[in-house]
Amino acid sequence: MLEQRQPIIKVEHLNVVFDEGTPKETHVLKDISVEIFPGEYVIIFGPSGCGKSTLLYHLAGLDNNIRDGKITIAGVDIASASDNEVLQIRKKKMGMVFQAYNLIPTIKVLYNVCLPLFFWGENNKDTIEKAEAKLEVLGVLPQKNKLPSSLSGGQQQRVAIARALITEPDIIIADEPVGNLDFKSAYDVLTILHDLNVKQKKTILFVTHDMNYLPFADKVIFLWGGTLSKVEMNKNKMTPQEKFGDIDKNKVSEINQKLASSLVDFVLEGEEKDVLGKRVEHKLVQFLMDMISWDELMSFFSSPIRVGGLGFSPLRVKKIEGLLKKMRMENNLMFFKYFHKIDRNDIVDIISHEIGFTLDSMQRERLAEIIEFRVSDIVTEESMSKFLIAPREEKGLSLSKDDAVILNEKINIFLNLLQTIKSGEKQQQEENKQPA
Repeated sequence: MLEQRQPIIKVEHLNVVFDEGTPKETHVLKDISVEIFPGEYVIIFGPSGCGKSTLLYHLAGLDNNIRDGKITIAGVDIASASDNEVLQIRKKKMGMVFQAYNLIPTIKVLYNVCLPLFFWGENNKDTIEKAEAKLEVLGVLPQKNKLPSSLSGGQQQRVAIARALITEPDIIIADEPVGNLDFKSAYDVLTILHDLNVKQKKTILFVTHDMNYLPFADKVIFLWGGTLSKVEMNKNKMTPQEKFGDIDKNKVSEINQKLASSLVDFVLEGEEKDVLGKRVEHKLVQFLMDMISWDELMSFFSSPIRVGGLGFSPLRVKKIEGLLKKMRMENNLMFFKYFHKIDRNDIVDIISHEIGFTLDSMQRERLAEIIEFRVSDIVTEESMSKFLIAPREEKGLSLSKDDAVILNEKINIFLNLLQTIKSGEKQQQEENKQPA
């Protein structure tokens, strides 16, 4: 008779309340029950504020606001366990990876990786060797003597993963681990997590609000408003390579990254860029690299937040669609090759779409002329600013200072985008000259 497999983590009727007994009392998690088995890749999915990070932190023993219910890890009820018992579980069973890396900025990379073992009094040559081995596997050993601030975001996250692995934990807990990364770095981190799961049989707990990552999981826990919406098993688990293709780490891909980053300035407004910028950038990179279709890109903007979209209104999505079509993005994925098909009036249309006030036909005609000079570096930014507020009789646009600032900002965003495109063209031309 086969022995029944036991869960490594078991949650039973968990209720979590913050600020209990005060006017700010908030019921964050409501009657959550779920089982996680050794070697599973589990994603906790839901929109911001649904309680997914709260659940993760309670599973890690980092929080304890449990009103009732039970969390059992490796047979230990952590709600009733002593602080020392919880620490021992975290030491022996868990490694943590966060969105913000959480590296100590004043100590070099090598010692950041050593910290968990230093904390347990293992400050010796073996600790250094273990840390170097983890850094080597993750491709960042050459950075071992640098401070974290000198590393890229992707490199810092690799260091954070090395730190999480140094205690040889059974469970890797990852809270939005690719949320601050560009697409290529995110791809690399997702591949590392996949390999840890498949090759080393680590149990992965991964929190995300991005539906693109759900195919990597064996099991997805869907949260909505602090409740368990559903638990879904994935019968067609994929690798990052199968999902996104084999990301060729060449300079053209870097141009795609820069291009997507520049386009974010057109698609998002104000503070949205800080909150949603990376998500939109990732999606645009996928589109530019022919990983998703035009319809899938538009669906991302319109789909509800609870299913991984942005939940923009139909009017807002129509505006974005019109803007990107003007840039010839629908039919030309590498549209910078065809950018010069866009004449100066198209450029005025694109910019006018963004400014929030109307230009009359004479203003549009004059703006088209001056933009052509600005693109050709005949007119400086300072001269452009003066032109925008100059009276009509002096061939200016006669805008208010506030409107001139807004319009000039949009023109500069467009010029940054154009510069990225020109760099890509030049780079591609140089590569084409190289002998095969």
